[in-house]
Amino acid sequence: MLTSILTPVWFKALFKNEQAAAHKKRVTFIGANQLTLPVTLDLHQDEYDIRILHVFQENKEALLADSIFEVESIEQYDDETLRKAGVGQEDVLVVATGSETKNKEIALLQKKEEGSKQVIASVNKAEAELTLKEAGIDTFSTFLSSKTVLRALIEAPDAIRLLTNEDSSLYQIQMNNHRYHNVMLREFPFTGDLVFVRIFRGIDSLVPHGDTTLRSGDRVLVSGSREYVAGLRAQLE
Repeated sequence: MLTSILTPVWFKALFKNEQAAAHKKRVTFIGANQLTLPVTLDLHQDEYDIRILHVFQENKEALLADSIFEVESIEQYDDETLRKAGVGQEDVLVVATGSETKNKEIALLQKKEEGSKQVIASVNKAEAELTLKEAGIDTFSTFLSSKTVLRALIEAPDAIRLLTNEDSSLYQIQMNNHRYHNVMLREFPFTGDLVFVRIFRGIDSLVPHGDTTLRSGDRVLVSGSREYVAGLRAQLE
């Protein structure tokens, strides 16, 4: 597995300017609640441009309106209102209203109209989850997430520690730079303090090695410090 070609010192010098100009990933959350709000605080502002849209219920959510979160109020979750609010221009859309039916409806419509972007929806029913996954939509639920984490803590505790480690976590990067298309990892010039963990190509999952070639459209899973990941993302995305 490829770990380093350039020294960390060279890497910092090469990417000093690129990191500052790196494209921020735009993430829109539809629905402000105990599930979505904490996540917005964990996403680093230098990497993500975050919006939160929510239909406020008078009096019931007065505390939310006065909280530390910047939540944009909309009248309802219908398609016209969401369009006027600019939904559809983001890179990642997270749909987590209080209605599973509404989440499914919004997610399917957005994926149909903006097929290239990532859509994530909160659902709990297996039937809804299957329908969304078949449409290319990622799903999550508090019950399934808790069960998955508990199982992972039992079977692979180090994997959970890696995911939650602030200094060296897992990150996914989209390979959009045609300059590196068909370049072997052993010849890839920018790695620094990074490890290529997995490459997702279409429906295939590849274990990378020195002779593995990068291809446009690959989703590359890497482990390393946030600083080096930001530099690599600036080059590939």
